[in-house]
Amino acid sequence: MKNQPCNVVFDGTIEPGRDVDEVKKGLASLFKKDVSEISHFFSGDPVVMKKNIDPATAAKYQAALRRAGAICTIVPKTPDLNVLTPREINSSAQFPPQNCPLLSHTPGGIDFNRKDMGIVPISSLTLLSVFSESTPTGIVNRLLLFVKGFSRPFITDVEKIKFWEFPCVVAGTVTETLKNFIRFLCDENTKMAIDAYTNEFLIMNQQIMRIHNVSQYVNFLGRTLAADKGVEREKESEMPPTAAGGHSLMPISSSTGKADRAAEIDSDPETGESGTTDSDAVEQHFKNADQMLIQEDKLKEAIAEFEKCISLKPDHWEAHLKLADIFLENSLKKNSGYGAAEIKEKALFHARNAYEIAGGKQPGAVKSFSKALAVNQKKEEGLGVLEGAHGAISDEKEKQDIESFIDSFRREHHMGRLWQFFDHSGKLIFETIHINLIREKLINGSIPHYAMCCKNRVGERKIIQDLLANNEPAIDILINPVIFHVKYGAGVGAVVTGMMTGLWYTGKFLIHYGRELPGAFSDWIQMGLENIVAFVAAIILLGIPTLFLSLALLALVIVAIAGFTGLIGAIPGAAAGGLIGWIVGIFRAPFIPKVGSRSRSAP
Repeated sequence: MKNQPCNVVFDGTIEPGRDVDEVKKGLASLFKKDVSEISHFFSGDPVVMKKNIDPATAAKYQAALRRAGAICTIVPKTPDLNVLTPREINSSAQFPPQNCPLLSHTPGGIDFNRKDMGIVPISSLTLLSVFSESTPTGIVNRLLLFVKGFSRPFITDVEKIKFWEFPCVVAGTVTETLKNFIRFLCDENTKMAIDAYTNEFLIMNQQIMRIHNVSQYVNFLGRTLAADKGVEREKESEMPPTAAGGHSLMPISSSTGKADRAAEIDSDPETGESGTTDSDAVEQHFKNADQMLIQEDKLKEAIAEFEKCISLKPDHWEAHLKLADIFLENSLKKNSGYGAAEIKEKALFHARNAYEIAGGKQPGAVKSFSKALAVNQKKEEGLGVLEGAHGAISDEKEKQDIESFIDSFRREHHMGRLWQFFDHSGKLIFETIHINLIREKLINGSIPHYAMCCKNRVGERKIIQDLLANNEPAIDILINPVIFHVKYGAGVGAVVTGMMTGLWYTGKFLIHYGRELPGAFSDWIQMGLENIVAFVAAIILLGIPTLFLSLALLALVIVAIAGFTGLIGAIPGAAAGGLIGWIVGIFRAPFIPKVGSRSRSAP
């Protein structure tokens, strides 16, 4: 997709602060035409300024037009598509969508992450539709897929698509990433159809269409698809179809309509200097913002600098991440200049962009995105992001870091530590966050003693004794009550005895030092009184610095004495505590149930 032919499209948007007449004159000069001949560029309709060029050349034209004041978009040229226009069919067939919790890529196709179905080959997709709908929590973008062999289509939220797993689809914004994802599926399956609204969104650079009655629209799609039994590839010679609701459909590839008016630049623009300048400006804005963050009174200026950085380079994920962290850190602060709801929305917007641009594998962006989702009352989705990133990251240190963060994320948001148990074949047999329930199932044999366990759905699977028992005292005591009492007895003995020894010896040292201090101080004063000049000099030049240095050295000595004597005292304390724990454990062991002791098969 990186070398896919592109079109450079202009919709009349100009650089902020530029005068429209000035921009018109600049474009007229660039195209060597009269101003009247290029006035239609500013009608608001998409106009192809240059078509069928490689991405590198498209970037040159985009830069040249931007210098003239015109903001253009580079749109990958999509092959002619199978476009289905939903229409009313004389049928009562219903196509209620099935929920798809997550959409991910696998070597064999697409994983819908449903337990009742396997991997879906991309060649099995028959129709794709993207639309938005209003929900109690706001506007949500949906993806609908009809699949060969399934009478009901599948629906998922766009934010639940793991874009970074699909080849070369992640772009600078969520919208462009979604378009690349659709193009990828169309390239992989040339027989797949898209509905008219999705075609407008993909080709004409329109917004995602809002659907008010989703069930009715999905039924229209299903009935039309069933009646057509597949759609023929649209030909350039055909008139553009009309979408449901009266929206005219005019693909850029069509030979008719305003969108095809090509305004060819007579000569290649010079872009080397502009590219260097833009790159330098981006880095300068980023550097300025970083320096401003150190000063609390320049927080707004730092935000403005990061936003300038993003305006020049939309895919600058580090700038998005910095802004996300700023809004997350200031989400509860007053007098920040933003409302509470606006702060949360901004944090989520920038965190999502940083996460997607970085490919979902940059730990900092992953953490910020999960925190931003949680702040916006989507903690379950935030947890899903963390779990997905753990599976995608290959570096072991980063994986362990994400594991630790998941554990703290669950605690912070009161989600509990999740434990999963698997049999010898690797099949999941039980999962819960309730330790007491796990304890009971271990005792009655519902969870076999040989089961492997996993913490929080991530990390390595280990035997219960090596993982679960080491994290949960309530389980550790079931494995070996005597050893449990020895370990905890030794720990308590070491802490108590060590603290008492350290405090006792430190107190003795301070008492001795306190007795000697008055005599030394009086000798110092007497020496100063013998010569008033020497006394003043001693106080000013030696007294104050010496006082602070002495206090610092005294603090270090106290800490060293307390630590060293406490460590020495902890050794016999641990031995004594361990012995006491062993004795207690011997007497308690018969009364503590063990794993599987209440199993029905037990004698």
